[in-house]
Amino acid sequence: MNSKKPFKILKESEVYPPSEDSWFFADVLLEEVRGLSFSKVYFICEIGTGTGYISAKLLSHFADIRILGIDLSWSAVKSTRECFGKYAASRSDLICGNLLCPLNSRKAVFDIIFFNPPYVRTDIHEYKSPSTELVRTWAGGPDGTFMIRDFLTKLLEFRFEIAYFLSSSLNDNDKLIADFPLLDFDLIAERHVADETLIIYGIHSK
Repeated sequence: MNSKKPFKILKESEVYPPSEDSWFFADVLLEEVRGLSFSKVYFICEIGTGTGYISAKLLSHFADIRILGIDLSWSAVKSTRECFGKYAASRSDLICGNLLCPLNSRKAVFDIIFFNPPYVRTDIHEYKSPSTELVRTWAGGPDGTFMIRDFLTKLLEFRFEIAYFLSSSLNDNDKLIADFPLLDFDLIAERHVADETLIIYGIHSK
C-alpha cells in the first residue's frame, strides 16, 4: 500500500505554491484515505491541482490509488506532471479544464473528489478579471465562495463516494451549505492559521 517515493515541486510564478491550506488538506486526506479498505483500486479526482503537491502526497503513500488531476492552467498541469514524476505516470492522468466540466458525468465515477478552491474574499472585478493567473488561484469573489458554489453545482451531476473541499471561517459557510440541500455536509477538520480557521468539509450525495 505504502510507496513513499520522493516528489519535487516545480516553482512557477503563475502557480499557487504549497501553503498552509495545502499542507493542512494533504494531512487530512492522508488520514481519510488510510481509513479506506484497499480491497480495490481507488479512483480519486483532484480539482485545481496547482503544483500537484496534495495528489503527489497521496500517490507517494498509497500504491493502490489512481488520480485524475484537473486544472484550468496549463502551467499548473505542467507543474503537476513534474511533481508526480515518472514513478506516478502509470497511476495518474492530467487534464487542462475547468472544474469537472471536461468529464462525462454519465461515465466518470470516483471514490473521492477533492478541491482546494480559491476561497479568499475579493471584489467581483478581481474574481471575474484577475490581474494575473496567480490571483485567479485564490480569488473567491465577494463572499469567498463563488468557485466553491460552481464546484458544488457541478458535483451534483456526478457519482462519488465522498468529496472534500476547503473553506475559511471568514466565509459564510452556513449559507453555502444551506444553499445545497441535496448534499450532506460533514465538518471533517479545522486548523487555526493567522486570523482565520481553515475548514475541510466532507460531502455525500443524499
